[in-house]
Amino acid sequence: MSIKKKLYYGFGGVLLVLTLLFLVMTGGIWRQQSAQGALKNALEAKSATGDVKYASSSRRQMIRIALMRRPYPVASGCGTLHRARRAR
Repeated sequence: MSIKKKLYYGFGGVLLVLTLLFLVMTGGIWRQQSAQGALKNALEAKSATGDVKYASSSRRQMIRIALMRRPYPVASGCGTLHRARRAR
């Protein structure tokens, strides 16, 4: 084997290793970007869930306040309710 062939094989091997490294790095970057996108979606879903929980608890609190400020006493049955309203 001549020196020329040895140099070509060596250069071809270096190019092959560089190509493999390029492919591995490209795959790693693609995977990292996809993981960042998934994380962004998960954080948005968590935020939306928190907003829904906050709205629900806020409505529940407003209902409690409204029920506590009721102008007439709680009565069982319609007749008692009407009498309680007339008594005011």
